[in-house]
Amino acid sequence: MISLLLLSAVNTDPEEIVDDYLETVRRGDLRAAWSYENNEEAALEAFCQSLGTSTENAFRTALAALDLRGVLSAADVSPEVEEALMSWRGSIQLHY
Repeated sequence: MISLLLLSAVNTDPEEIVDDYLETVRRGDLRAAWSYENNEEAALEAFCQSLGTSTENAFRTALAALDLRGVLSAADVSPEVEEALMSWRGSIQLHY
C-alpha cells in the first residue's frame, strides 16, 4: 500500500502501479524467505476468490478509489511535507 501511495504521488501510470504490485505477488516466495515467514499470497487469493474477486482486482479497485490528498490529509501531513512529496516526481525512475 505504501508503494501504491508513493507511485501515485509521482503520477505513475496506473497500469505500471498494478504491474509493480503483481511483481510483488510473483516474488512472494522470495519475500517470505527473506522475512522467515510463510508466503500468504495463495491464502489471500483464495479469500478474494471466495468474495468473487481476485487480489489483482481488489488492488485495482483500491487504486481506482484512491484519494491521495485525502489520505495525506487524514494522516495529518503538513502542507510542506505534502508539497515535498508531490514535487519529487522528477527524481524517480522505475526499473524492472
